[in-house]
Amino acid sequence: MANNFQDTIVLFGDSITQEWAAGSLAHRFTSAYSRRLDVLNRGFGGYTSEWNLPIFEKAFAKKKEQKGCPVVRLVTLWLGANDSTFPQRHQHLPLEKYSENMKYYVRSILSPSSEYYQPHAYVLLLTPPPLVEKMREEAKLQYPPEQRTPADRSLDNTKRYRDEIIKIGAEFKRTNPEFADKLRVIDTWAPLIAAAGGDVRDEEAMRRFFTDGLHMTSEGYEIVYNACLDVIKKDFKGLDPDDQTSLPMTFPHWDSVDPKAVRKTVVQAKPKYVVAQKADTGFQSNVLAKLLLFAFLVAVVPIATYFTTIKHAFNGEQLDVCRNRRHRVCQHCHGSLRSSGL
Repeated sequence: MANNFQDTIVLFGDSITQEWAAGSLAHRFTSAYSRRLDVLNRGFGGYTSEWNLPIFEKAFAKKKEQKGCPVVRLVTLWLGANDSTFPQRHQHLPLEKYSENMKYYVRSILSPSSEYYQPHAYVLLLTPPPLVEKMREEAKLQYPPEQRTPADRSLDNTKRYRDEIIKIGAEFKRTNPEFADKLRVIDTWAPLIAAAGGDVRDEEAMRRFFTDGLHMTSEGYEIVYNACLDVIKKDFKGLDPDDQTSLPMTFPHWDSVDPKAVRKTVVQAKPKYVVAQKADTGFQSNVLAKLLLFAFLVAVVPIATYFTTIKHAFNGEQLDVCRNRRHRVCQHCHGSLRSSGL
């Protein structure tokens, strides 16, 4: 079993998230956060927001199980490309159900009352990307005629699901102000359309962002990743991958290692920032407080008692000594005084 020593970023979605090729979203996040945060790819090709529900409950630890688990610092939720297929496809999910599922994911991660609450996480909610319909049909030509299926997606229907994500983001901002600052929507359509010249129906201009009209090229991923990074830098404190002060490497750069004191300079290097607290912080704080109180009682109270006893003696007050000589009782104030050696 591998040990846990870095916080994590979780990329949660379908095949567009699952892609690990050079230039993909997962590749870009992993490269940007190398040696600082572990990037977990939880993308599942062909899956919908409904099919991902049981996976979500495996991917994220419940509150009572979080002790010892890596702290989740960022979650990307990118689903809808398969939900928005036509009803004849078994992947199809009605818009209302899709909306319900996406709200569940956001609420589960960000709401303190959720059993899957991730207290240190920010969430990026991405819209399903636009579709290049002609490319989708061209991609089917590689298969024998008997294996070619009718059109199963459309740009207009995909837009309905895209609009729903934008609506969900606005709704959470309005109705859940307590964690609205931890949620941002990434409208993948806007930067892609802008890069294509402003017309989403200009399929020739949109082609370079897609491999088959649905899945993205490195250039398409770059545009989406940059949109994510802009939001992270602006709104998500402590997650800017270019800020070496707030997010330094977990272990120091090689030229900072002392060959004569490797363990001291590598393993025992002090972090330059406060690591996100684990689930048992409250317990540890209570124990520390109790230890400090005990130390105070043992060290300070006897000293104070000693001087109080001397004060009574100088005032000429009669003190009765108990048999074991560990307590003296002032007859004037009838208070029990501890003075270990008197």
